[in-house]
Amino acid sequence: MLSTALENLNQQNIRPVITSGFRLPAWRAAIRDANSPYVITPARVSWHEVGAAVDSGPNSNAGNFPTIVSAMIESGFVWGGNFRRRDVPHFQ
Repeated sequence: MLSTALENLNQQNIRPVITSGFRLPAWRAAIRDANSPYVITPARVSWHEVGAAVDSGPNSNAGNFPTIVSAMIESGFVWGGNFRRRDVPHFQ
């Protein structure tokens, strides 16, 4: 799914910045407990920990974020911006 979305975006001359992908449980705990710039949204299951999620934030994508969101959704991802507790950079 990610390859399809990236191919679609690359054809539009958009090179999205992926800021986070796979996370070990210990890494998640460390940044949750520290004064980290990363936002960790509380979840019972972290899709990052099973290798099924990526983060790609609007601030790192120079005005292309709406197009990135569309390409990711079209490729089958669920966007965290539509969650009840919004997680805008998150795609799973």
